[in-house]
This record gives sequence, structure tokens and C-alpha cells, in this order.
Amino acid sequence: MKTTLKKRFGKRIRQLRESMGLTQEQLASKVGMDYKYLGSVERGERNITIDNIQRITEAFGVETYQLFLFSLEGLKPEEEVIEDKIEDILERCDAEKKKLVLRIIAEITKAEGERSARTANGSRKKG
Repeated sequence: MKTTLKKRFGKRIRQLRESMGLTQEQLASKVGMDYKYLGSVERGERNITIDNIQRITEAFGVETYQLFLFSLEGLKPEEEVIEDKIEDILERCDAEKKKLVLRIIAEITKAEGERSARTANGSRKKG
């Protein structure tokens, strides 16, 4: 399953918005659209009209083509699906749950690092 064009486009909008230090509410207000609609566009859930694309480019002060500067290549399809699912879940979490997820991931990677170190040390002792 490939990441859809809508998702890639939405991620690009989010990337530009965040690089300008704007919240969804601020950008939505600036371009005259509902912030919930903007959020659904950023998540790749909704189609966006050409008129709205034009208003967003004007708000960002960029050329229209710059909204489409994203890769359609890259991750393996399975990795894309997993990353999209994780991102979707995290978007629905509050700050405390996100901190918990971060601690869990840190523990998993720490345990994997320790396992790799033990394996490497074991192979050095034998050789």
C-alpha cells in the first residue's frame, strides 16, 4: 500500500506551516478556512480545492509548485504504512500519552542496544 498523494501533499502543507511557526488555527484563519478542515487536509483525509491551494500558497508566500515538492519515492511500502499508522495514532494522543510512547520507544531501543552489545562482546571473546 503506497502513501497517497493526498497524504504527501498534506504532510508538505504541515511542514511549511510548522516551518513558519503557525498553528493550524492561525493558518486556517489567515486563509479563511476552518482549522478542522485544514487538519483533515494535512492528514490526507480530505481533498483540497485549487482555490484553497492558491490561498495557502499566498499565505505562505510561495509559488504553487512549491507545495508539491515532495518525494513520491523513498520508503518501502510497508514502512510507509507503519509510519502513517503511528503518525495517525500520535495525532490523537495528548501530551502525556505522547511522553509515555516516547519512554516505551526509548526502552525498546535501549534493550536492543544492550542486546547488540552483548552479542558483539560474545563474538569478540570467542575470536
